Formats: sequence, structure tokens, C-alpha cells
Amino acid sequence: MNYAGLRVREVGDIEAVGDPVDKLLAPLGGRVHSIEIYKRFTCDDDVFDEYMELVKRVEQTYSLSVKRSTSDALLRHSLEPSSPSGRSRPR
Repeated sequence: MNYAGLRVREVGDIEAVGDPVDKLLAPLGGRVHSIEIYKRFTCDDDVFDEYMELVKRVEQTYSLSVKRSTSDALLRHSLEPSSPSGRSRPR
């Protein structure tokens, strides 16, 4: 999945990401290995937790494994499944 340059500003943006992912992966009927590119990706603080919920749901529903590429250290930390912050943006 290529999220490079994407900016998530509101809940509608989260749906605009999640709906196509569901349409693409649900018909496969199983889990897949995934590569996600997050270079220059931004997510406004107001919807960051909701976006992380989407990430968690997609990962739990469709992923065997996930490799992510990002240059943003805070985002990388938040996207880690074992993040002690519970997938919340570090403050």
C-alpha cells in the first residue's frame, strides 16, 4: 500500500483509506504479506488515534506480516504493534 504524501485531516479521510483496502483485500478470503510506504505521510493530531485504530483493524484482519517504510521516527514508533503507547501518537 502506498500512502506516500497522503495527509489525513478528518474522519472522512480515514474512510477514504480504509474502504479501498477492504475492497481490495476482503475478496481474497485470507491474510497477506503487506508492504506499506509512509514517506511524507501526515496525519493531524485530531484524528491520529482513529487512524491508528484503522491500522490495527486492517493488520488484524488482513495481515500475515507488515513491512513499513517511513522517515518519520514518531510515526514509525506509533505504527509498531508493540508500541507501549497503545498506538497513540507520542506526545
